[in-house]
Parts: sequence; structure tokens; C-alpha cells
Amino acid sequence: MLSSTMSMSSNYSAVSGAEAAAVFGDVSASSADAAASTTDTRASSVDAGASSADAEATFADAGATFADAEATFPDAGASSVDDNTSDDSVVDCPLQSQVVKEIVKNQVDVVVVSHLNSPSDFYVQLNANLGMLDMVNSKLERHVKSKHGSVPVGPVEIDSTIMYAVQTSANKWCRGIVLHTFNENNTDLFRVHFIDYGFMETVTADRIKSLPVTVVSIPPLAYNCAIYDLKPKYTTGWSNEAYILFNDLMSSKTGLYFIYPLDIKDLRIEVDVVWNRDIYPLSIRDAMFFLGYGSYEYYVNKQLHQELVNMITLPDNLKLEEEKRYSVILCHFISPTEFYMRIADDTAQLEEVMNALKTIYIPTAENTHKSYLLFTPQIGMAVAARYSIDGHWHRAKITSLPEERLVTVFYIDFGNSETLPWDELRVLDKNLIKTPPLVIKASLADVNPAVDGVESTKWSDNACAAFLNFSKIDYADNALIAFIHKVDGDTHKIVLYNCSSRAEICLNSKLVSQGYATTMDPISCVFKKTNIRKQVKQPVLINSRNKEVILPSDDTLSFTKLRSVTESENHSWKNKKLKFPGMPMSIVKVVSPDEIILKKMNFNTEILTEKMNKVYSDEKKNKTILGWKINDLCAILIEKYGNWYRGKIININIIKHMVTGIHNLNVYFYDLNETIDEIPIKTLHVLEEECAKLKCGILHCRLNNLVPLGASDGIWPKFSCDRLIEELKKYPTVYFSNQVNPQFNIDL
Repeated sequence: MLSSTMSMSSNYSAVSGAEAAAVFGDVSASSADAAASTTDTRASSVDAGASSADAEATFADAGATFADAEATFPDAGASSVDDNTSDDSVVDCPLQSQVVKEIVKNQVDVVVVSHLNSPSDFYVQLNANLGMLDMVNSKLERHVKSKHGSVPVGPVEIDSTIMYAVQTSANKWCRGIVLHTFNENNTDLFRVHFIDYGFMETVTADRIKSLPVTVVSIPPLAYNCAIYDLKPKYTTGWSNEAYILFNDLMSSKTGLYFIYPLDIKDLRIEVDVVWNRDIYPLSIRDAMFFLGYGSYEYYVNKQLHQELVNMITLPDNLKLEEEKRYSVILCHFISPTEFYMRIADDTAQLEEVMNALKTIYIPTAENTHKSYLLFTPQIGMAVAARYSIDGHWHRAKITSLPEERLVTVFYIDFGNSETLPWDELRVLDKNLIKTPPLVIKASLADVNPAVDGVESTKWSDNACAAFLNFSKIDYADNALIAFIHKVDGDTHKIVLYNCSSRAEICLNSKLVSQGYATTMDPISCVFKKTNIRKQVKQPVLINSRNKEVILPSDDTLSFTKLRSVTESENHSWKNKKLKFPGMPMSIVKVVSPDEIILKKMNFNTEILTEKMNKVYSDEKKNKTILGWKINDLCAILIEKYGNWYRGKIININIIKHMVTGIHNLNVYFYDLNETIDEIPIKTLHVLEEECAKLKCGILHCRLNNLVPLGASDGIWPKFSCDRLIEELKKYPTVYFSNQVNPQFNIDL
């Protein structure tokens, strides 16, 4: 049935501009322009047999925007032909006409959707041909009222090449072909396909008239299309929900529809249809796919996707001025080095945004078919999202599409994220897009995570709880003040103060002093209220076993980066010119007086890892060997950190290798003071000489010339070790010096 119709369509489409001119006589100026446009179109078309990849590339090269395409196509009414001839002239005198524009592969056209069956079967009319359609319909109406056209036809022929004037159920005369006939209740009925619209109806013989000769040679003006490479998700075909959604999206009374012809076949033209709404262009194909009603394998319209994101993109995040203080509000907390804040002065602007969101989007919650509904979300789009906790609408940005019908968003005015159903999102109003995100990403400056003063790889729950406790304020009387130390990308490195009427507590200092964090700065300095760095007065450690050291209490008005626990005048040092008795160190671990692990205050693992990563990014230097031995140095990529580190082999599990064939090693990472067991031997790489020469910041030490009393085996008793640990916990910084006797490593 459809094949015969499309065969006829193909025959009529073959009529050239010259032949059309010969049939219809002189062509008007607008018709000549249309013919020239059609000629140019044909000249620029590509071979219909090109692959989908070629189609995508050709379309991308075309670069036609929606505005350009819309401007190219004439208004339907402008091209219509006035017909003031007499009834007799309908038969005797051919009318002037335009050349029919054809659909060309990879050329964008504005269309009118004339009939829908399914995503795999629907009809469109080219906007450029609407003038021709008006002329045909007008001619038919005049013809059937004339003395020639009012006479019923003789026997109706079932032939796809013979057209008739057929009256529809809406009493409108249109061109049609008879597909088949049948008898019902002694009445002959005819199934007719209306070739200029695409729909079908069953009519009686009295509704079928002859067709005026002037419109016989005009090809069908409705094109049978299918959404390109989109298949029903289930083998049973398109679901009822898919039909309903497709009909809703393709039957809008507002906006324009564009087609992207991607494959022209004998029966149907495979296209992507884009509904260019006032808010953003919507790909019908992408909407059907995202909502789970269809699937496709090949073509993705990357240009359209990027255009969608560009149209609904927020301005850049606000960047604060360095070395300035701002009153801030803590919005969302993840860790001391990742949290979100908002400038207190932006509160009024936030209220304006929230009121606008309420006004615009509360009505859309009741009617999900409003134009604001987002059918094709893309990562990076600005949207309005309804927060699941309180049901209020907030501005957000799409960060991921975890699965069909689900979208993960980041709330740009509050800093938190969540995953929502797709229908809880709306396209963000243009006026709301103009306001930049009000939330600012921040991190405490100059601190690293620690547990009991020992540096760690991640923040502990206690550290996070302490941060929230220290930052708790009553906004009526108190305020959080952020000193912007540095702006790194979109992250603000800050010193955060909790200001009350009694004091100004520095959160950076509090976390360090209570062992939840360590400082990275090797210089002894302090952040005062004015944030001017200066040297800290060193407290005195009295060199006596029987007198306890009493340090001054924490200064709540300052952020102390380093505190010394000794002064040179209390000890006798060979180099009297030194201000300090040795190199400042932080305590990593204390086991006993014979086993103390220290870390240089100026040791920054980031510099080392950057060097290692740079060296081992070169594949030529990623050399592996099989003959590893204990104490060999190696380089290993630790996946959880994403960096290369130096290691030392401390054990080779030979027995396990002999039994299971698995060859794993135990490696001590001496720059991290961590041991990782069961590392596959194939992940070990030769440590390059340039990396091996880099100094290590972790030192294994012992107390000089001390032996345990009353212990013949030289092992320190537990109570002595515990007392040493307790004492050293009091001092975040110690000084060491390498004594004369070379047999000792480093002495405290």
C-alpha cells in the first residue's frame, strides 16, 4: 500500500523545473527564485548511498543554524497564487505555478507535520511548498464547483498513478489515490490515501471527482518519513506511551519543526526532527531515546547537542579578590578542603532568584506538558530542579546522566547535588540564566588531613565534625569571615574565621592544634586579624627530666602554622650562629626511643609526585624487570592516588609464588611511610636515577645514647614507650641534629 504510494511520489518528484514550466506556462518572479534555490540545492546534495558517518560529517560541514534555515524558507502565504479566473478556466487554462522543492539529503528544511502514525511512519510538508499546496487546494475547490468537475467519475480505478479529487470527512477537497475497494451493506466503499497530507480515509463513490489537468503533474506534497535509526525498545513494537509522547512532541502549535534528512530510501526518508521552541531546540529522536522508548546505534547529532548546551549555559562562577576578607555563609560541607559558601551580601539576590523560580515553575508542576519540560537533558545544561527534600525549585546544572530518565544535578546557589527523575527538571528561564552561580567552592588554605597530628590521606569523621562545630554560629550576632588566600581555578583557598563578640577563632589553626590537620608551610608564621605574617615567639623547653613543659594556650585570634618547642639558649650547640638547634620536623610516628619517624617540615610530596609523573609519562622509561630482590628500589603507580611513588621491596612471597604461581611483593613507600602488601610484580618499574636522587622527607630516627634501664636485651619496656609517645604528642614540631658518631642515623 505504502510502496505504491511512494512509487508514485518518486515518479512525480522526477519532474524537472523545465518540464514544470512547460506545463504551467510562465513562472512568476517568486517561482523563479524558488527554482533557482532548488537548482542550487540539487547541486550541493550528496550521494544518497553515503553512510551515516558521511551524513553526519556532511551535515556538520553545512553548518546551517536554525535562524539561517528559518530565514531561507519563504512564508507560506507569500508564495500562494491568487486565483481569480472563471470556473471554465479551471479546465481550459493552466495556471502559473512554482517548482516543487524536494527533500535533499543532509539539507535542513523547515516543515509542517501533516500526519502521524508512529516514529517510524509519519508525513511532513516542506514549508517552501505551502504556496503550491494552497494553489492546489484552491484549484480543486473551484474545479468541483464547475460544470466539468461536478460530474461524478465513471468506474473508479485502483491505480497508484491515477489521482482524483476526493472530499474528506471534513468536507475539504484534496488530491488522493484509491488503494482498494470493498462492499459493505450493498455500498461500494473506497480506501483513499491523500497524497498531499499522508492520512487515509474510507469514502463513498459520490465523494470522488475528476482532477483538473493543471494539478495532475504536481508531485505529492507530503513526504513519508521515519526517525533515523530509531527502533522500538521492545520487539512487540512501539508502546502506547511512545505513541502518546511522539504525538505530543510533534503536534505543538508553537515553534518551528526542522528536518535533518540523513538517508533517502525508496519507501521513506529517514530524518531527525528538531522542534525549535522559544526556549531551546528539541531533538525528537533524542527525547524518545532518553525517556526509554527507543534505541539507536549509530548517528549522534553532536552539533545539535553542543548547541543545546551553549544556549542554556550559565555565566562563569564568581571569583573573589585575593587578600580580601568577606563575610560568608556556609552552604554545603564535604570536607575541610571541599565545601561551598556564599557571600552574605548576596542574600537579597538569592531571595529574588528563589521568588522568580517559585513564580515561573510552580504552575509547571501540575501540567508536565508545558514548554518548560526538558526532554533532552545534556551535561552542562542550566536547569530548574525541584529539590526532593523541601519541594522548592532551585537553579542547577546537569553533571551526569546515570541512566535513562534520571539526571544528576548540582545546585549552583547552594553547593549540594542529587539525582532526580527527568520530569523534576525544567528548562531554566533566560532571565535566570543571566545571574551567575551564587555559591563559591572553597578549601581551607595550607592544611592537610591528619589523625592525632599524623598526616593522613583523607579527612577523618572527627575532623569533619570538628569543622562543623567550629563553624557553628548564630547569624544574628556572629559571622564567618573568609580571608581569600589564593584562587586556584574555581576553588578559593581561604583562612576561615568564626567571629563572635568575644573572640575570632581561626578554623585552620583549630584543626591543626587539635591534631585533625597538619600544616604544609615550612616557615614559622601566623595569620593575625590583619592577615600579616610574622615570626612566632618560641616557647622554652627546659632541659630537665623533672620539670614539665607548660606551653601557652592557643591564641584564638591567630592561625599558628608552626610552633617551636626548643630554644638555642637552653642547649649547647656547636654552631652558635644557628637560630634553631637543628632542622624542624613534624612527628609522623613514635614506637619507642629507638624507632621514631619524622617528616621534614618543608617536605612537599606534591613536588615529588609531579616529578615522578612527568618522568614516567614517557613510555620509554616505563621499564620492568623480573629479577627483583629485597631492598631494591622501584617506582609504582598507586591507582587510588593516581600518582607515581618510590618504593623499596621489603618482602618477596616466594612460597606463595611456588604454590599458586602468583608473584606478589610487599613494598614500603618511603615517601609516604606506608607499606602495601601483595603488589603484583608486573606493576613494578625500574626507579630512574634522576628520581632516585631526590631527597626523601621521611626520616627514621632514634634518641642518641639512650638505653633502657634494667633491660639486658636492650628492648624498651612498654611504659617507657607510652610515656615517650605521650610527651611527644604535646609538640607538633621538634628539632633534630645528626650527631658526630656516624653509626647513628639521626638523633633527636
